[in-house]
Amino acid sequence: MIMKLKQADLLFVKNGHSDSDEGIAESTGNFVHVAILADEENVIHATADSGVCLQSLQLFLEKNKSADVYRTNVKNTKRIIFNAKTHLGKPYNFSFQPGTNSFYCSQFVVTAFEDLSNLVNNQCFLETDENKFLTFGLLTIRN
Repeated sequence: MIMKLKQADLLFVKNGHSDSDEGIAESTGNFVHVAILADEENVIHATADSGVCLQSLQLFLEKNKSADVYRTNVKNTKRIIFNAKTHLGKPYNFSFQPGTNSFYCSQFVVTAFEDLSNLVNNQCFLETDENKFLTFGLLTIRN
């Protein structure tokens, strides 16, 4: 059965096995990116190349090959998309720290859903080859 996508569905991208993907997937259960379905033809997400941007669903899927879909129980999907669009054009959060007025993908999603869902952005730690620690987000669902 093929699921019909709905506004505000979350599209999770699996590990593409690049060096950066491997570290993230190790802590997130094989997912390395998340986007919000804005409408039938577009997603909104935060990328290293473009920051927070609106991208065609077709281009998103061509670039990422596929995505797993998660549907929240939030009824006010228009509010989520409104919240998300207020951040269009903001830069990517390369520091992965909160409070920078920039976003990495899961941080952006949690902000768009703020006060409307049970999504939580957790800080995780990843050791690099230089033995420095970077933080990145992990979306979890509160019970």
